[in-house]
Amino acid sequence: MTVGEHKELVDGLAAVPDRVVELIAGLDEETLRRRPAEGEWSIKEVCGHLVEDARTWQERISLMTTQTDPYLKRFDPVTGVREGGYQEARNEKTLDEFRRVRRETVEMVSKLTPEGWERTGRHWSEGPVTIAEACSIALDHAKSHLEQLRELRERRVRE
Repeated sequence: MTVGEHKELVDGLAAVPDRVVELIAGLDEETLRRRPAEGEWSIKEVCGHLVEDARTWQERISLMTTQTDPYLKRFDPVTGVREGGYQEARNEKTLDEFRRVRRETVEMVSKLTPEGWERTGRHWSEGPVTIAEACSIALDHAKSHLEQLRELRERRVRE
């Protein structure tokens, strides 16, 4: 990857929390808590999952910067959301935590040299990944949840 591509990843990761805030702005508590169907997440739970996922990738990337080819363990999103209590939490607190974790991750990867971006870890399902690939996976995953939030908001507006 080029320096420009690294910058695009950093900028993309940094932008996600603000995009979440834009997507859920003005929604009332009932809308934030509403689960669209049995077994599906509410907007609050999607936001909580974004926090848990950001923490997981932050930990993985940190390991990759300090260890040689570390094992990047599995992440259980359902357990993380349930144990995090996001459905009952104040959404402002959840979003503040998401901003904090993502800001720390962005600061960490912004300091990487071109060689640092190529450091690797062994992802539990993807196999060997570089830090650049890890950031790309994390960003793509977050973007999928931005789309999910957009759909949940639109569904509620149509009702």
